[in-house]
Amino acid sequence: MAHQRSLTKFGSLVMEGRDIGSVVFPDTPHKFYLDADPAVRAQRRMKDFAAMKIAADSAGVAQALRQRDKLDSSRAVAPLQIALGATVINNSHQSPEETVRIILDHIRQAGTRRGALGMERPDSTSQPRSGSR
Repeated sequence: MAHQRSLTKFGSLVMEGRDIGSVVFPDTPHKFYLDADPAVRAQRRMKDFAAMKIAADSAGVAQALRQRDKLDSSRAVAPLQIALGATVINNSHQSPEETVRIILDHIRQAGTRRGALGMERPDSTSQPRSGSR
């Protein structure tokens, strides 16, 4: 977790993971929880395995996903949960690109003047500096 948090020295960032918004960066102003129907998640995992030329059966993949979700949500340390203040997006019927667009639209609509980690951005309404136009 210290390594993940140290990445903020480079400025605002986008990070994904099952506990990023709830444990690693609980105070970030923009948190999203992506969800999808279990059958869709299994189909996506099967496509991933096929692309890697890994043989798998869909029933086994679906069972493994259910087991992982159960273990992750019941573990003692940093259990899987929807982070406080997170926007839940069910992307069962969206492409990755459509999901990114929804996230970016949400951030734009939030109207925040802060970056993803609450770092102040330059005020776009400020007066030009002397000598600039």
